[in-house]
Amino acid sequence: TVHKCEYPEGRGSYGLVLALDGEAEYRFTDGRRSKIKAGEIILLGPRAAYRIWAGRGFKHYTVNFDVHGETSRGWLVDSEHLVLKPERPERYQQILKKTVALWSAKRACYEMLIISEVYVCLAMIHEEILGVGEDERLKAVKEYIHNNFNKEITLDTLAQLANMSVTSFRREWTRQYGVPPLKYRDSVRLLRAEEYLSYGYFDVSEVAERCGFEDVSYFSRFFKKHRGISPSEFRKKAIIL
Repeated sequence: TVHKCEYPEGRGSYGLVLALDGEAEYRFTDGRRSKIKAGEIILLGPRAAYRIWAGRGFKHYTVNFDVHGETSRGWLVDSEHLVLKPERPERYQQILKKTVALWSAKRACYEMLIISEVYVCLAMIHEEILGVGEDERLKAVKEYIHNNFNKEITLDTLAQLANMSVTSFRREWTRQYGVPPLKYRDSVRLLRAEEYLSYGYFDVSEVAERCGFEDVSYFSRFFKKHRGISPSEFRKKAIIL
């Protein structure tokens, strides 16, 4: 028997799913598919739109949550999804089991305690993303992207830096980091754009230039597509805060 669950318009919040047994396939509306099985995690963004196909044997912990500010930056380029294969999934299982127990008991301060447990999980995920078992060739390319995010970068250049063919490089990079290389570059651009806008010292056109966008109109469309508000709106809110 196959069970289906769907979010055709997007989740509306972040989701963290740890598979305990069996497997499930996430079929995204853009045509991509990702499977998770016991010991694997999928991190889902607020705008992730998908259907889940899972057998009766699929057991899992799922936590839905929202994050703001620095914590939310840089995980998911399109706020879609990221699949992780942690070296020690039992660590996540212990934390999520405790989170479920706190939610069920609803004792004093349970909400604050749950938030702290979720942030521990997110910190662990961040460490996984930053390089547990990271390929040294890809690590060097990642450093190059962070140092040259505002310049024109091509797949050929990145593949040459890794001493790999374009096809092999794209495949290995996506397997390691969960997103294609140039989308990762875009995530770095978005992060830096948010930082510059938050300072309040630079107007939108200056931020666009600093982040490698020659066309400020394209930058504004790009930023709004990925962050849900325009750069000027983001800048205004950041200054008020």
